[in-house]
Amino acid sequence: YRRPLTVVRSNLAYRLAEGHELALNYLLNRAGNRQTDTWDSDFVPTDDVLAKHIVSLSYDQSLMDGRMNNALFVKDYVNHLTVGQSELPSTTGSDKVRGSNTQNYVGYGIGSRYLFLDPLAVKASFEHSIRLPISREVLGNGSTVYPNLALKPEISENFNLGLFGTFDLGGGHSISYEANGFIRLVDNYIRATVTETESMMQYVNVDAVHIKGVDGEIRYDWAGKLHVAANVSYDDSRDMRKYTQSGDISVTYRNRTPNRPWTYCNAEVSYTFH
Repeated sequence: YRRPLTVVRSNLAYRLAEGHELALNYLLNRAGNRQTDTWDSDFVPTDDVLAKHIVSLSYDQSLMDGRMNNALFVKDYVNHLTVGQSELPSTTGSDKVRGSNTQNYVGYGIGSRYLFLDPLAVKASFEHSIRLPISREVLGNGSTVYPNLALKPEISENFNLGLFGTFDLGGGHSISYEANGFIRLVDNYIRATVTETESMMQYVNVDAVHIKGVDGEIRYDWAGKLHVAANVSYDDSRDMRKYTQSGDISVTYRNRTPNRPWTYCNAEVSYTFH
């Protein structure tokens, strides 16, 4: 079982005028999936490929001496899958996608921030987002995770609103903060399931999941030496699939998404001797 990984990134930026810039970005993430078995003579070696191409074009604008910043972008997502394996077709979906297929998706968004004063700034953004599945979710891991070759990408409408700023207390002391609220309306949400009889995992799609949450962080700095930071995040993720494939009311409708924490927090302290 071998999984060679190739990653290529490139970026081209062009300044149209002071405070106006265009950027073109390209990302390739290619994962192979070479499987062999020296003990099983009936096993047919495979060389599956999952390749993701993401091209984005963005326009960044800085106005009012940098107090206001806007960004608009559009992204093209290309998902290419080549499948050679044929084992467990009813479980892995290899009978549905065997061979080579390419899918294309378009995402876009806008973000803005405005600085009223150093202690108070506001930012807001919207994105029609695509999350292409990673190799572990599609191809499994060869031992404890089944492939799901028919897995679909997540498509979501994301809304964000936040406040941030810095208070200069004098004497080298400063306090910075950030607080955000967010909403994610996700179709084809990807989550892990467990087969109890075989103790195997597999990633599957949930038709609709809504995620709402807030997060906040506060940071203290003294003379660039002492740094203290703490943050907390809370999100409420709910299964919004009302009906099952058979047309019955889903028993998990409006329940929390399983196997997903909803509260996170961490803190750190550091001191630098220059």
